[in-house]
Amino acid sequence: MRRILTGNPLPGDYKELAEVESLEMNEDGLIARRAIMCRWDERYFAAMSVFAFDSPYPNPLPDQFQNTVLVVKSHSFEGMGPTGDGRVFEEWPFCKVTAVYRTPPYLGQEFNFSVEALETTEGRVWEKVSAEAGKDVHVEIPTSITMPTAEINIPCRRWSVPYRTIIQTTGRINKNDYSEGWGIPKHTLLMVGAQTRQGVTSFGQTYWDVVYRFIYRNRSWNEVWRAPRQLRDADGVLQWKDEKNQLDPIYVKGPVGKAGWDVPVDTDKEATEDGRYLYDEADFTYVFPQSYMNPPPEGTL
Repeated sequence: MRRILTGNPLPGDYKELAEVESLEMNEDGLIARRAIMCRWDERYFAAMSVFAFDSPYPNPLPDQFQNTVLVVKSHSFEGMGPTGDGRVFEEWPFCKVTAVYRTPPYLGQEFNFSVEALETTEGRVWEKVSAEAGKDVHVEIPTSITMPTAEINIPCRRWSVPYRTIIQTTGRINKNDYSEGWGIPKHTLLMVGAQTRQGVTSFGQTYWDVVYRFIYRNRSWNEVWRAPRQLRDADGVLQWKDEKNQLDPIYVKGPVGKAGWDVPVDTDKEATEDGRYLYDEADFTYVFPQSYMNPPPEGTL
């Protein structure tokens, strides 16, 4: 069809209605609308010619949505024409065709909850048997506890894949706090990679489905269980209450001799320097806004 700038469309013409064009954001993501005016009897042909299903939004988007895919997902039709002159139309002479652009359907977000086994009993004593024996009876065989974890897969459809950013942020933890809505505090989300797959819309435009993969734990990834330090003699030999059988270790006095969660650091690195902690920080906002994901119903993991 032929695009015209002024006047009413003749057969085979259409005119863009710039005043109808809009962008909005709601719980379904980014939505755009465009409209044209055409002859009533050509409305379906015009819709498929100008607004073919899955055809991409042609106009520039705001900077924060530059990599967002918007394609035509629905049409609506509204009669247009002269009124008040006494004429009765079996059909309207003109039609306003409105196209709604949406982000294509994503692969579903995935939350796979599980637990991680951690040995945290070294340096502890048995409560009941110690009371009965009247002395500390240390745990001899380490016993594991479980820590809640979750595999989180966040899908996003884009025109291109940010390979460099993915490579730079894989193996890092969240710099930002997502406690509000998500219940994911700072440093509890580890990015473990991404999966990409190329596709083509019915309009012939290529796109990429990207699934960002994370592992959540309810404690900072930089915290590990620190075992208590066992006492040594002047020759460096470990000390035991039962030297013959090497049972019931003797721990140094003070905080060092008590087990607990702690953060290993490289003191040769500055506080904000990469490598000081086990896991470095990364800004994952390049993932979160593009996915338009909704928090779980409970609002927390």
